[in-house]
Amino acid sequence: MKRRLMYTALMVISLLALSCNQSPLFYNISKETPPKDPVIAGGPSRIVASNVSSHDRLYTANGKIWVYDGSSWIALENQPGGNIREVAATSTALYALSVDGTGSISTTLYKTTDGTNWAPVTNSTNYSILGAIFGAGATLFVGARNSGGTEAAVLYDNGGNLATALSSITVSDSVPGSLVGAVNMGGNYYLAVTGKGIYTAALASNFHSATPISGSTDTKYRLNGLIALATEVVAVGSGGYMLKGSSGGFSEVSAASDTSYPYTGALAVWTDETSSLLLAGRRYSTYTNGYWELPLTSGDLPSTVSIKVPGDGSPTTVADKTTYQQSLGQKIVSALYQAPASLGSTLFASTLTDGLWAYRGSWNAEE
Repeated sequence: MKRRLMYTALMVISLLALSCNQSPLFYNISKETPPKDPVIAGGPSRIVASNVSSHDRLYTANGKIWVYDGSSWIALENQPGGNIREVAATSTALYALSVDGTGSISTTLYKTTDGTNWAPVTNSTNYSILGAIFGAGATLFVGARNSGGTEAAVLYDNGGNLATALSSITVSDSVPGSLVGAVNMGGNYYLAVTGKGIYTAALASNFHSATPISGSTDTKYRLNGLIALATEVVAVGSGGYMLKGSSGGFSEVSAASDTSYPYTGALAVWTDETSSLLLAGRRYSTYTNGYWELPLTSGDLPSTVSIKVPGDGSPTTVADKTTYQQSLGQKIVSALYQAPASLGSTLFASTLTDGLWAYRGSWNAEE
């Protein structure tokens, strides 16, 4: 009888120990949000805002163009032709980059100034293969290559015709020559080109004489993202580095640079009533990705930069750290964008393969 009681006590103790060991697992499961099927599947493009339709709207693309009116995403009624890979917006126009067929050799850039009627932008340059497109102020910049793929260039829309801003960039393993960002700040344009650095000019037509800004040229950065803050420009790269600067020069942000954790190129500024954060997509491991939060001071990075996981302290973009880590924190984020107040200020994220996500109390695929 004593032996039976002893065995029973041991079993109870073992079960209690097992339940204690499993408690983090059950806690994490309780924080998981039920997955949804995204209305915009696959790998959506960057998200841009435009009022060409006389209303504030957001746009993205995943083969076709989608538009957001503040409540839901729907396919744009009037689509340009082909497979739409990218969208971009300037202060006066909305653009769409179309790829004919399944390859990437035959490309067409379309433009609309009313959100309905699309017209192709003429490309008579020597660079017929168009890549990423970025709106900066009133100007649209386009990454491009020649038909042989041996040279890269940056083009711009000059009144419905593409003209050359930067040209004759010899392509190599260390110098892909891809345009990965274009912004306008303080009356100057800034262009980030992978393997070359960051260029600046007051006019799009002046880039032909520009040279990369000092501090931005090291090929180890492998630049893939650019954003304008209040008085400085921030760049990131898949090499794991973050840079900040302006026309006078760039420097590494040491607190936000680590070669073990590549940046995805996703950058956005998030704001609420009292605070602002720089959000940066970054990769850690197979199941730990998502984005970082960097608090801003007066719209710029402070002299002492601090980095945190969403939900870890205030201000933050999410209500709960663990719920974030169990949802978007596991996805590779390729683009981030906070809608303007007129469209509800919702924070959106394009993922590499899991569609478009939104934060509505918790992160989940956008329905």
